[in-house]
Amino acid sequence: MADSDVNIEVGNSKIPFENISNLVFHTGNIANWNRLRRQAAQSPDEELVESIKATLSSWLPTVNVEELAGKETVTACNRAYIQKIEDSERKQLKLSVKLFLTNWDPSVLKEAVSRTLCDLGVSQIDVLIIAFPDLGDEELTLEMMQPLWRAMEEMVENKILLFLGVSDLCKTKLEELFNWAKVNILCSAC
Repeated sequence: MADSDVNIEVGNSKIPFENISNLVFHTGNIANWNRLRRQAAQSPDEELVESIKATLSSWLPTVNVEELAGKETVTACNRAYIQKIEDSERKQLKLSVKLFLTNWDPSVLKEAVSRTLCDLGVSQIDVLIIAFPDLGDEELTLEMMQPLWRAMEEMVENKILLFLGVSDLCKTKLEELFNWAKVNILCSAC
């Protein structure tokens, strides 16, 4: 997509996407959203698009376009749903996080986990579920999944994560990953 294809206006100004190399969407706790009800037939792509639309709708009215000039990384937040977890609550909660990955770089995965821990004010995630990047017509292979899974296993070893899960893997790919992995898959979500 060319830079000229992306135009989002805020008031009379356009967001300068040509300078932005990283756009982070912080949706907050989507479990609290009344308007987002995941339906059984909804795909991860549809769930992600709905989350991004709602985040943009919340974030755009708060944007000062002049402050974005020259920034390489911009975070779009849905502040209404961002909550730190109180220590007293954390002991009673099982914290599950689902990450929709857009690339295969393990450092990006680690950064997303780190940012999530910081935003929630916790030191550990009970279950991390990842949705692998969309490949279009290309077939997912074990070799593609291994670097990301190794990064997740390292976070389990460091007690940042307790359990690991995946989203939307066919039975064959799930079995391949399960048989290869040192840290077994706790759950497979749709």
